[in-house]
Amino acid sequence: MKGDFTRSTFKPKKQYSGVRMQQGRVQLDADWNEQINISSHRINEGARDSIGLCGAPQDGGGFKIDPTSDKKNLTISNGRIYVDGILCENFMDINITDQDDLPDFSQLPGTKGVYLAYLDVWQRHITA
Repeated sequence: MKGDFTRSTFKPKKQYSGVRMQQGRVQLDADWNEQINISSHRINEGARDSIGLCGAPQDGGGFKIDPTSDKKNLTISNGRIYVDGILCENFMDINITDQDDLPDFSQLPGTKGVYLAYLDVWQRHITA
């Protein structure tokens, strides 16, 4: 991750549960960032422990792939799914070909068969 950070101090093996502010101590970005990393780690690991590597809620689960009524496209349903502990949300049904950042997608196959669709998930660093 690129950015102007003092240092990265988060180490899961230390098993810290939080960072405390101290009176009269200079506040550094490293303190804030470590607290965010501790919280994020706990949330993601808790989701992985409860849900597993991938899972969706029974009610409100999303990312279901279905053919459109004319059978010429696929629809991705709205809702939530967890991948490796990371919450993914899709706020509206969308045709697979209408995704903003779909790389090099060619038309859907015209023959019947078994095909694979997968959800590629990552976190990215965004700066001003």
